[in-house]
Order: sequence, then C-alpha cells, then structure tokens
Amino acid sequence: MTKTTAKKTEAKDTVKESVKDTVKNTMDSYFDGLADSSEKFAVSVSNARARNTRIMDKFIETVENGQKDMLELSRAIAAAPTDYKANLQLAMETMNRRQECALEFGKTLYREQTEMTSEASERAKELFAPFKAADFDWTARYKQMTAFWAQSAK
Repeated sequence: MTKTTAKKTEAKDTVKESVKDTVKNTMDSYFDGLADSSEKFAVSVSNARARNTRIMDKFIETVENGQKDMLELSRAIAAAPTDYKANLQLAMETMNRRQECALEFGKTLYREQTEMTSEASERAKELFAPFKAADFDWTARYKQMTAFWAQSAK
C-alpha cells in the first residue's frame, strides 16, 4: 500500500511540476513579448524625436533666413527709397529666395512624412498580422491615406 501511495504522490508532484513549468514558460514568453514591445516602442519614439528635430531645425533655419532677407531688403530700400528699379529687383530676388526656402522646407516635410508613413505601415503590418487569416482588409483606409501622401512626397 505504501508503494501505491508513493506512486500517486510522485505522479501528483510530476503534474504539479509540469503545471509550474507551463506557467513559468507562459509567463516568460509574456514578459519576453513585453520586453520586445518596449524596445520597439523606444526605437519608434527615438525615431519620431529625431524626425521632429530635423523638421523643427529646418523650420527655424527657414524663419531665420527669412528674417535676415527681409532685414537686408528693408535696409536697401531705406538707403535708396527713390531707386524704384533697384528696389523692385531686390524685392524680386528676395521673394525668389524665400520661395526656394519654402519649397526646400516643404520637401523636408514631405520626406519626413514619407519616412513616417513607411514606419507606420511596417508597424501596422506587424500589428495586424494575426488578423490576416480573417480575410478582411483592416488597413484599406490606411493604405489609401499612405498612397495619397506617398505620391505628394515625390
């Protein structure tokens, strides 16, 4: 009788250890998933921060150059207010430079938007991968939006 009881106790202990191992593996994979998601989030935040810095740097540069151009134009006009031809020519040159800077800023903005769209698309693919088998295009609206912006950025 003690042999049977010992076998039952061993079987129960084996089942308990198996359950503990299963729970441990489940918890480990859960926390591994959290750690992986946390790392991806940190990278995404870092990329967004760098992107915003590039955009703001370009914006500030554009504003500073605009102020300098307008100050130079104002000085030139104040120095010779009756020289209409020279003043008009300076004004046109200044406006051309300002338009060029605005265009360059727009290109930077669209380039960064395109990069962000690509990154968001990759994240969306990862996020919606489990739903792929559902035979429903969850990202149709998102694809339309990215197609619109991608064409504008070129």
